[in-house]
Amino acid sequence: MKKWLIKHQFALIITSIAIAVIGGISLFAWLVLSNNEVVEGEHYTPTGEYALLDLGSTNCSPCIRLQPVLAELREEYGDTIDIVFFDITNTQDGAAMANGYKVNVMPTLLFVDKYGREKKRIVGFHTKEQIEEIFKELRWIE
Repeated sequence: MKKWLIKHQFALIITSIAIAVIGGISLFAWLVLSNNEVVEGEHYTPTGEYALLDLGSTNCSPCIRLQPVLAELREEYGDTIDIVFFDITNTQDGAAMANGYKVNVMPTLLFVDKYGREKKRIVGFHTKEQIEEIFKELRWIE
């Protein structure tokens, strides 16, 4: 049993590294934990208390439609809430962030606390009012 486990752990690590290299993800973004679970990616640490992370692409129609909404939110709440876009298809940082938060649909909006922990997730296009309701639900705004 022990030999089987070691053999399969090794295969998992080699496969993960191969995927990272082929996918263009930095190997430094990969971490093998002591419980043998492979966790790839990074997490965002806000400069303030909260952050709204937009994980999408410059080639995605709903992602493009969302940008003016986020620009309005950034203008109104940018002093207290980091509102950041990550291009998950065209940049290594974006891909690592998508992997870290297990994002596979675009656009995905992640609401994270000051420690980078996800508090809420929504997928697809949303209006400014819908996002503000979530800010209120999370008590980020009044």
